[in-house]
Amino acid sequence: MKYFKKKQGFTEAGACDRENEDEFYMTKSYAFVIDGATGLTKANVTNEKDDVAWYAKTLKKHLITSLKQDKSLCEIVKDALSKTNADFKKFLTSVKLDIYPSACLTAIKIKNDMLEYYTIGDSQLLIKFKDGSIKLILDKSVEKLDEFAIDRMVEIAKEKNINVVEARQAINDILIGNRSLMNTDEGYYILSSDENAVKHGLFGQFPLKEIDCVLGCSDGFAEIYYLFKKYSFEKMFKLLKSDKTLLDFNNELKALQENDKGCNKFPRTKKRDDCSAFYVEL
Repeated sequence: MKYFKKKQGFTEAGACDRENEDEFYMTKSYAFVIDGATGLTKANVTNEKDDVAWYAKTLKKHLITSLKQDKSLCEIVKDALSKTNADFKKFLTSVKLDIYPSACLTAIKIKNDMLEYYTIGDSQLLIKFKDGSIKLILDKSVEKLDEFAIDRMVEIAKEKNINVVEARQAINDILIGNRSLMNTDEGYYILSSDENAVKHGLFGQFPLKEIDCVLGCSDGFAEIYYLFKKYSFEKMFKLLKSDKTLLDFNNELKALQENDKGCNKFPRTKKRDDCSAFYVEL
């Protein structure tokens, strides 16, 4: 059995007064990051303070169990999602939800001489190969919808002479409209009540002998390279291969976000999102 030679990972809430809606887990042969989609209504039916946090935690629990099976990652994800939904439906005996909880996922697993991967939603996977090339595995469907909402926030901020982040509540209807496109070809695919969405994720495998290292993360952590553009993919991998940790990057990201707390220079829907990431070397 082959294992990761080096590994590290973390998860951290975006704000101290909010539940962390991300989850992270790794062993010597698999790793995953779950990014729960922030709720847009005040509805709450579970025994947690936050239904999305409950959904992410429960999906994590079932993924850990399902990953012990000798199945493809796609089958494992579908099995874990089915069990998560069965648990959630126990809270819905007398309640009807307008918006069902949902979550993005990025996962990798060593299977024989291959590295399997699976990602759905806007969680991201970066694979650096031994020939020096780097592959980004990301479904950009969510990004396109988010861009429209953020552009509207910028417009409202200019009209009202306020910070961009202060325009967040004014676009809630847009975000709800985007969420209504969940698991449709016109919108995006994500883990939620429709288990058929699993097949719309991005999945595949690469020979272990061709891979140098892998970074998987939620879109909250990915802000350091796609929004703030602090590092190139090449530079990030170079630093991770030396002595820089994911938490070092996370601390840098927090400083960048704090310096733009109004979200004016780098428009986004909140000052800081939950952050999660894993890094492995093979």
